[in-house]
Amino acid sequence: MNNARGEPYVGHAVVARPPTDGSGRSSGAARVEALEVVPGTPGTVAAALAYHAVREAVEAGAQSVSSALDDPVARGALEEVGFQRGDGSTELSVTWREVRRPDLRRG
Repeated sequence: MNNARGEPYVGHAVVARPPTDGSGRSSGAARVEALEVVPGTPGTVAAALAYHAVREAVEAGAQSVSSALDDPVARGALEEVGFQRGDGSTELSVTWREVRRPDLRRG
């Protein structure tokens, strides 16, 4: 809900940015460290959180974003915005060119 109090709380995402260079821009990979939503929240919310977390990381200069989250809701949301599993890896990653905007019309 979009209101002044930020209620009701539905979830959060945390992205760890790589170190910045002298100009203040990040380079290299960022990591999604947390992506959690309140039980019963539509899957579109988790996908929107994932998309905006990745978008913020890319706008801050990250060339790619990775995650080792194994929660089914988080993994589903990450995959929906373009994260893919590398060969023989349990980690998911996406480059800025592969990021997809999730379809937020579904429930």
